[in-house]
Amino acid sequence: MMMMPIEEEIEFRDGKYLRTTILRNVGTIGEQHRHHFDHDALISRGAATLYVDGVFNGHYFEGDIISIKAMTLHHFIALKPDTRITCIWPDDIDIEAAIVR
Repeated sequence: MMMMPIEEEIEFRDGKYLRTTILRNVGTIGEQHRHHFDHDALISRGAATLYVDGVFNGHYFEGDIISIKAMTLHHFIALKPDTRITCIWPDDIDIEAAIVR
């Protein structure tokens, strides 16, 4: 499957970093990456499949919150158009080094 355009933004709100990724089309693949910290991901719109360390983890739907462990390689694939995934990061991270590719 080919990579398709995605949109991303990071904001600081209520003492947390929020990294929002919008996967515009069904089948859009988010970039594989990892972090040095545990975090949660909220499917705030749509639905997505999650792979962790190359293994299918599950299908997740609007309103689902997924816990992702530090240093696990992970990525989402959109199951619905305009899927929005908001990752919730702790406030004490180095934002410039948050994503390890």
